[in-house]
Amino acid sequence: MADKGTDDRYLIARLAHPHYILNSLLCLPVPILVAQIASLDRKTILLLALAPFLLIGQLHGFKGFGDLESVVEAATWQLRLFNLVALVFLRGDLSGFNLNGWHAAAYLGIWLVISFVYPQPPYLGPSKLTELTSEDFDEQISIVPPATTFSSSTTSAEATSAPKIVELPSEAELAAAYNVRRRESTKYSVVLFHADWSKRSRELEITLSRLSWIYDSPTLSFHLITPDNAPSTFYDLNLSIHPTSLDLPVLRLYRGGKVLAQLPKAAEEVRAERRTKKLERRKEREAEKRRKRKGKSSAEQDESESGSETDESDEEREAEQEVALARYKWDRSAKSIEVAFRLAERSGRPPPTTSQ
Repeated sequence: MADKGTDDRYLIARLAHPHYILNSLLCLPVPILVAQIASLDRKTILLLALAPFLLIGQLHGFKGFGDLESVVEAATWQLRLFNLVALVFLRGDLSGFNLNGWHAAAYLGIWLVISFVYPQPPYLGPSKLTELTSEDFDEQISIVPPATTFSSSTTSAEATSAPKIVELPSEAELAAAYNVRRRESTKYSVVLFHADWSKRSRELEITLSRLSWIYDSPTLSFHLITPDNAPSTFYDLNLSIHPTSLDLPVLRLYRGGKVLAQLPKAAEEVRAERRTKKLERRKEREAEKRRKRKGKSSAEQDESESGSETDESDEEREAEQEVALARYKWDRSAKSIEVAFRLAERSGRPPPTTSQ
């Protein structure tokens, strides 16, 4: 079980990768040039060179080290952009340094090479996030019968031996057995449908890896599934793997082969929530009308009914817009996942004392 010092203990291991080290070094050129021009002493130059790292610590100092990788990535990106813009606009203006457009181009080239050769790595700390194939997903998560009833473990020697009568279970018997297993299944599974080409998905993998180390238990497990290892699963679930699609990443909580929750919320869930709210509002309006307008005419009732039909069409259109917006932008923080999937309750483990 994770304790209070889990994040701090593995901090160096999580950031000891060329991606983070080299991108942090790319934040230093302009501060060092300015320090040299100002003829500052060595201590001041050292403090100025450490400014990017102090900025990172300041941005995350009050939130612990839960999402440190994402914060380092965001902070260094801003500082790299600052260095590039400074090299472009300060060319020829720094006394003692003959800066020109080639310096800015070289800086941008180095930046692109580092990003290509050393992309952001997956979570480097301890993790219990396991990767699934299509067969693993069907067997452990969806709990569906196998595609064939013939045992693949039968060897050629067994096949050429004396003929034997072997009764194989029928498809109906297999389906019945798996239905019983689904009803009796009590374990929750959090599954990330992951795409390597998506920056959001890579960041979500880091977050889920941390959560797996904290909440993994006999009643809750964490899994990762990719199009490379399970292409048929994405096809069966109608999840597009095209780089322009907004279907990925998606997080789902399974139990007994059924989806209990999803982030971002599924269209059906959004519509159900809006219908519930709409019914509650309608009941409140009707109760108020009964109190204030007991003598309402039939003509007025017809107008209210036509207005309600218009409201329904507006509600449906608003629901579609909310679903589209949720797929584009949704809260992928560890805290949001903990609350939406009730990880502490379902794992039987209390959340860590440090902020996630």
